[in-house]
Amino acid sequence: MKAGADMRFGLVMLGFLIAAPAIAAPEPHQILTLAQHVADWQLAHPNAQDSRFETNDPRGWVQGAFYAGLTALANVSPDPNYAQIIMQQGARENWQLGSREFHADDQVIGQTWIWAYEHVRDPKMIAPVRARFDAVIAAAPHGSLDFIEGFPGMEASCQDRWCWCDALFMGPPGWVELSRATGDPKYLDYADKEYSATVVKLFDRDEHLFYRDSRFLTRKGPNGEKIFWSRGNGWVYAGLARIISFLPAGAPERGSYVDLFRKMSERLVPLQKSDGYWPVSLLAPPQDTPPETSGTGFFTFGLAYGVASGILTDPKYRTAAERGWAALTRAVEPDGKLDWVQQIGSAPDRVHREDTQLYGVGALLLAGAAMIDMEEPHPAVTLKLHNPKSLERTAARIEIPAAMLPPGVNGDWVAVLDAQVVPLELVKSGAVTVLDLPREAVIAVTLRPRFGFDPPPQAFARATIPVKDGQAYRDVQSFTVPPSHVIHDPLFPIEGAGWESDRVGYRVYLDKRNAVDVYGKKLPDPVLDRIGQAGQPSYHDEAAWGMDIWHVGDSLGAGGLGVLRAGMATQIGDMKIMTALVAARGPVLAGLHVDCDGWLMNGKPETISADYTIGAGSRLSLNSAAAPGVPLVAGFGKYPDTDFFASPKASRGWGYMASWGRQSENGKDDVGVALFYPVAEIARTGDDGRSYYVVFKHPARARYAFAAAWSKEGHGLPDEASFRAWVTRTAAELSNPVTVTK
Repeated sequence: MKAGADMRFGLVMLGFLIAAPAIAAPEPHQILTLAQHVADWQLAHPNAQDSRFETNDPRGWVQGAFYAGLTALANVSPDPNYAQIIMQQGARENWQLGSREFHADDQVIGQTWIWAYEHVRDPKMIAPVRARFDAVIAAAPHGSLDFIEGFPGMEASCQDRWCWCDALFMGPPGWVELSRATGDPKYLDYADKEYSATVVKLFDRDEHLFYRDSRFLTRKGPNGEKIFWSRGNGWVYAGLARIISFLPAGAPERGSYVDLFRKMSERLVPLQKSDGYWPVSLLAPPQDTPPETSGTGFFTFGLAYGVASGILTDPKYRTAAERGWAALTRAVEPDGKLDWVQQIGSAPDRVHREDTQLYGVGALLLAGAAMIDMEEPHPAVTLKLHNPKSLERTAARIEIPAAMLPPGVNGDWVAVLDAQVVPLELVKSGAVTVLDLPREAVIAVTLRPRFGFDPPPQAFARATIPVKDGQAYRDVQSFTVPPSHVIHDPLFPIEGAGWESDRVGYRVYLDKRNAVDVYGKKLPDPVLDRIGQAGQPSYHDEAAWGMDIWHVGDSLGAGGLGVLRAGMATQIGDMKIMTALVAARGPVLAGLHVDCDGWLMNGKPETISADYTIGAGSRLSLNSAAAPGVPLVAGFGKYPDTDFFASPKASRGWGYMASWGRQSENGKDDVGVALFYPVAEIARTGDDGRSYYVVFKHPARARYAFAAAWSKEGHGLPDEASFRAWVTRTAAELSNPVTVTK
């Protein structure tokens, strides 16, 4: 516990200790102080509950539920200690799951490992989760969901599927989150199918509540009421909130989860007792029912999330969440211990004041983070996106002028469009974000501060200049290439500087070639700051992440700049000074600025300056260049066994030239490369037998773009037909850019 925490906690709690139904809305700083106080007590007393294996298993469901809450606290707390504890725990457990292959209880800790991965993007953090989920998909358990007790190692034989309501918190949020983190829809597809089966089996369509398992379908309580366990429904309700927050933008499944969430919300509010708690058995007579904080914590979390996210709009939901939070605060001892947690079980049971458990604390931390989001004043501004020709766009780069940004905007703001929550990156001209746009002419987008439940960015962009420093390499902001540097020496592990998105990676050689090369990517993780270094396999060999896919040779590469000499598009050649600067590091926009000074053209020293940028979720590098007074060109290499195609000669706006075929570095794989250019700014196009190229009319202010695709990349453009369609669509988007107004 931090120094002075008891005193701060005592001051905060004065306003909450009176058990009156009418309460004032808590202040966000009060909520945070209480949540941190409870978390600190729990972290200092890891074995305070009991000595049973379920509680002490670091990969099991009890601790998994606690760590799910701790990730929520880490999202809203300025104290970095909580995130550090999560990272240390993951490393200590080697990011592994529990031992039972199919059991959801042994999957819940994976939600925490995915959270860690989304903050660090180290693939090892989710490798065991992916391997386990892949194995489950391959096995495709399909047994009955009837709960029959006595199977060894499980409560019942059906628990290789989600046949009990607790599993809807333990399993599916992680599956949905993994699809979001990796971009692979198969995890969401599996979870949605299994979740739907559980709903059919256990959801009571009259009461809009869940039975714990099939044994309770016909059981009745002492007064003849149906038995709906508070914590069991809390598991479902909290799991629903997490699933909705993790669902990808535009997911067709989203509507059914939101509908189920609203039905449960409507039913839960009138079941809340006058003291703010929910009864252990939800339909049991509320009189003389003791407090219970695990179910109350999960319900409070869900309600606060629903209000903060805009899913629940009736004022009654905010009132219920605030009453639930006040009830939780009254169950916290002055030292931070949470009381009134029903112990491990599978049905409504007795609760005593001194009872506590890790999952109860996890529920309180989830509730606290969502309450902060609900109570925090959130300044916001809504802007209009004008989408010419009503094009449906993927990862559209939206540039917002500084004059349209609200006061106080910073790097912790996001852009929100439907289910998309995308970072807002501040740049000199204002801000940049990337959004998937529907086929509408005018679209409203909201800019607001990030909520605690907003997941980390799904996509990323990153620029890097890795440079040798002693026996290791370090990433630098800018670098001037020394005269002693020669091609293939170890100064740069990737022979230059790089910029990448989750789709593709590019590098520009920081030497006399000044050409552009391509890295195909099977996985979305950033790679350019770690490949090519000591101990790493050659990036010319195919690896789990991808490989170097383009052969540059004497050409301009895959979109490089050069000059015309004797009718040939050539690399610029030796120069006196070459410098590189990371102009935008991401996560929305990555960019490099490169200057080449003192190279010779017709015996005269010349200069080329170039800017290369890529947006998250995109494969398109948008570029500008300045080389006054020289025949500046941009282009890509020409190779046999390829199909060349180009925009019609009468095209306006942006034109293109592209090729597809077996033009990979290894000589085996299909690769597509495309060059885009404003038709009115090009003097002519050319083919010199070595490169396809364009000659700029105005070399002092040249604009162009390029992109590449690899047949083996993850979830990309695997064949020529899809690549051609993408090139045509991209040219249309460049010709009809999105504009922003208030």
